[in-house]
Amino acid sequence: MSNTTHTHGHSHGEHPRHYSNIKTKKVVGSQVEITGEISAAEMKRAFKESLKAFSEQASVPGFRKGHVPADVILNKMGEMAVLEHAAEGVLSHEYMHIVVDHKIEAISRPQIELTKIAKDAPLEFKITVAVFPEVKMPDYKKIAKTEMKKEEKIEITDKEFDGAIDEIHKTYGKKEGATADAPLAPLDDALIQTLGDFKNLAEFKTKLKENMLKEKEYRAKEKKRLQIGENIVAEMTADLPEVLVSSELAKMWGEFEHNISRMGLKIEDYLKHIKKTREELSKEWRKDAEKRVSLQIALNRIVSEEKLLPSDAEVTAEVEKILAEHKDADAERARAYVEMVLGNEKAFRFLEEQK
Repeated sequence: MSNTTHTHGHSHGEHPRHYSNIKTKKVVGSQVEITGEISAAEMKRAFKESLKAFSEQASVPGFRKGHVPADVILNKMGEMAVLEHAAEGVLSHEYMHIVVDHKIEAISRPQIELTKIAKDAPLEFKITVAVFPEVKMPDYKKIAKTEMKKEEKIEITDKEFDGAIDEIHKTYGKKEGATADAPLAPLDDALIQTLGDFKNLAEFKTKLKENMLKEKEYRAKEKKRLQIGENIVAEMTADLPEVLVSSELAKMWGEFEHNISRMGLKIEDYLKHIKKTREELSKEWRKDAEKRVSLQIALNRIVSEEKLLPSDAEVTAEVEKILAEHKDADAERARAYVEMVLGNEKAFRFLEEQK
C-alpha cells in the first residue's frame, strides 16, 4: 500500500462517499494509519440527526419524553458531546467504505481519533488498524519435497510387540481377589475372548499389530507435518500484527487452564507451585505463539495460492455437526473455525503430495 492521496466523490453508485484527502501510511507492527476528512455538509447533517436522536431519548423535567427542544438538549449536553456523537456515527459508516475502496485488509477493530472537530467545519480524523501482514513466502513446494523424500521405514519390532502383549497380560491376567504375587491367568483364547469380539489369540495379535502400526504411522505423519511447517515458518518473513499474537496467546492460556482444571488443580495454585506469574509464562510462550500465527498465515496463503478452498457443502456439513453437539455455539464462529481446519488439512495434504 502506498502513501497515496485519493479523493472520492460520489463514486460507486449507490453510496455517496463523504470523505476526502485519504492518506494511508504503514506503521510498525503491521498496522496502517489512515488520515482524512469528512465534509462539513455531512457533519452538519449528522449533527442534526444526533440532536434529533437525543431529543427523542432524553427525559428532561417539564418536557414530554420525545419532545425536548433542541436548544434545551444543547444546553444540557453541550455542543461538543453532540458533535462527537455525530462524528462517531459518520466515521463508523464511512470507515467501511474507506477500507474497501483502499483495499485495506483490516483484521482488528479500528482505533479512531478525532484530530479536528468544530461545528460547521470538516471533521479531520486518524484511524489506526492492524492489517493482514505482508508475507514473503518461501518455496514451500520445495521445502515439502525435501522433507517428504526422507523415507523412514515404519514397522513394529518384535521387542515392541512383545512388550505390548506383556502389558496386556499383566493388566488383564490377574485373577479376581488374587494377591499381588499370585500367578497370572494364562494368555490364551479364553482370556482374549473376555477382552472383546475376538475369535482367538491369533486374531487378537494380528489386530493388535495392525493398530500399533496405524498409531505409529499417524505419529510419523504428524511429526512430518510439524517439520514441514517449522521449515516453512523458518524461511518466511511476515511482520506479525500484535492483535494476532495476543489472540493466539489467549488461546494458549485457554488450553492450558482447561488442562490444569482437568487435573483437578486451580491455576493460581499451579502457578505458585512452578513459581511463575502469568506475565512470565506469557513471555515464555510468546515465541510459540508467533510460530503458530506464522504457520496459520502460511497455510492460509497456500490455500489461496493453490486454490484449495473447502467447498460450501464440506463446510456446512461440519458446521452442522458442531452445532448439533454444542447447542450454544455461535454459527459464524463455528463456520470460520471449520473453514480454517479444513483449509489446513487440504494445505498439508497438498504439501505431502510433493514427492
